[in-house]
Amino acid sequence: MIPYLFIYLFAAGSAFLLAFVIFINADHANRRANRWFSLFLVSTGFALTGYFIWHEEEIPKNTMLLPLSEITRFTLAPALYLSVWHFTHPQKMKRGLVVWHILPAILFFIFSLPSFFTGFESFDSLAGRRFIPETLSRPLGHVMTYIIPLQFFMYWIASFLLLKNHRGQILLFTSDTRKINLKWLNGLLWIITAMMLLWFNQIFFKSNLLSHYAVYGYLSIIFLLTYFLLTQKEVFSLAETDKEAIREVLETPQPAIPNKPRLGKEEVTPLKAALDRLLTGEKVYTEEGIDLPQLARYMNIPVNDLSYVINEGYGMNFFSLINSHRVEEAKRLMLSPAHQHLSVLGIAYEAGFSSKTTFNDAFKKHTGQTPSEFIKSTKKP
Repeated sequence: MIPYLFIYLFAAGSAFLLAFVIFINADHANRRANRWFSLFLVSTGFALTGYFIWHEEEIPKNTMLLPLSEITRFTLAPALYLSVWHFTHPQKMKRGLVVWHILPAILFFIFSLPSFFTGFESFDSLAGRRFIPETLSRPLGHVMTYIIPLQFFMYWIASFLLLKNHRGQILLFTSDTRKINLKWLNGLLWIITAMMLLWFNQIFFKSNLLSHYAVYGYLSIIFLLTYFLLTQKEVFSLAETDKEAIREVLETPQPAIPNKPRLGKEEVTPLKAALDRLLTGEKVYTEEGIDLPQLARYMNIPVNDLSYVINEGYGMNFFSLINSHRVEEAKRLMLSPAHQHLSVLGIAYEAGFSSKTTFNDAFKKHTGQTPSEFIKSTKKP
């Protein structure tokens, strides 16, 4: 056996093992997203196994693993996308949409069923000669070879767009994006980008050097994915009722459709006044981790109504509203003689911020100065 082919088999086994670990998901974090990602890893494992079988002369080519390795190529891209979708949404995707995404895999499975019983010797012979003329079978096989990478590339782009949209949407309901901005998932997608480039080289560019060392890249990528997946935290750590309320907020057009306002001006005005009292009087913004559902409970109104009041009454989202009050509170503390003993970090915590980085970013955005620059500017010469 050629040594580098053995490493392909080892990489495939690592992918299968990681898929099993995140599928059982002992911490129960992001369960639906992780189960879809486990399917992505299983598909990756079968792809690596298929490469090993094709290039290892001692293994018969009519093994049932070959049809499996080809079928799971069609689940590779949808599984990645559906995983990212569930990482970025508090609710489960509708079943009809899920079926639509995995429909090519289902059809290809039906199409290739005969090969599980008769075996096959090449991709273009996979069940095709049973149903289509010989003259079309081989060209169809070549077309399918290029369609799968194209499908993966499109879903890869769609996954990045989901992340970008997620970072905008979380501003509607959280005051601290640090734990749920999914920066780790962005890094994971860039790691998968490296895997995609290695794969595309083997199909399109055929650089001998890259092809020879590709297996080491695949193995390293799987190890890196292991780190990201095993250190993840729950994204939407909310009660089910709050998740449903957040879902309604995210599905509501922003801004609201002019002809269909959720609340009239006569309703928005008193609600805005009540919210002002909570913010300026009770300073609820100083509560670490306060979110839209919690604030809605304080006001005893539906979450979607509160979101509408914030958007229409203040012209900003929840994140900006809370952090603008926190910045003003921080400025007051900095100027207060009674709080001169506090450090910048102490002031940040007193104002409701959960980290110095978040505080510095918010302060700079709202004042155009860093906290240190603001303190210096207020001191008398």
